[in-house]
Amino acid sequence: DFQFYQMGVKTKTRIQNNKKALLIGAAALVTLLAAVLLFCVTGGKNPATHYISIDVNPGIELQTDEQDRVTAVRAANEDARRVLTGLPLVGAELEDAVEDVIDRIVELGYLGEDQSNDILLTVSGGEGETALMKRINAAIETVLRGKQLEARIHTQGLDDVESFRQQAEQSGVSAGKYALIQKILREDPQVTAEELAGVRVSDLFAYAKEKSISFSDVLEGFGDAVEDRFLERGESRSA
Repeated sequence: DFQFYQMGVKTKTRIQNNKKALLIGAAALVTLLAAVLLFCVTGGKNPATHYISIDVNPGIELQTDEQDRVTAVRAANEDARRVLTGLPLVGAELEDAVEDVIDRIVELGYLGEDQSNDILLTVSGGEGETALMKRINAAIETVLRGKQLEARIHTQGLDDVESFRQQAEQSGVSAGKYALIQKILREDPQVTAEELAGVRVSDLFAYAKEKSISFSDVLEGFGDAVEDRFLERGESRSA
């Protein structure tokens, strides 16, 4: 009897162990399937939390994760490729990456003295978008003050950046600049996206002013400290 009881316990234990093994195996399979699905959706890259583009004439796109570290970088045009050459931005904290980009843009002469300096900053990502804009704007201002340069920083938020991405890439511009160009085209159908794609951001704003095209519905006014330096010289903030 004693021996039979011990065998029964062993059999029961073996069944319980088998159940645990099956549950562990099922959990591992679910985890594997989730990982495969994530890979298929993201192409093996970390899913982006925010999209940021910085346009002067170089158009540079950055994507970040939830820790605000850069996970992907795209040069929208040849000028941007010059700017990005030798800049190790992937893995960097966003503000550091932005400062490096602006510093290189100045170094290569895309921003400088004796010319109109306009920067278009575009952010997409929903929650926290406005706060992120302010942080990036502050990073840009830090570089400009250090270089003793004057510039206007124009910011816009895009709710659905992916709807612009494909057309923007085909036009050789960032999604942010493409959104601005589309605004001009709606107001002035006499020009084409191809004609405006290679135009500096400063010249886009000058053209819009000449045609009485307002961007007030898509642009927000951050960068007050930098813009105030223009005001000290008697220029209007809306100029």
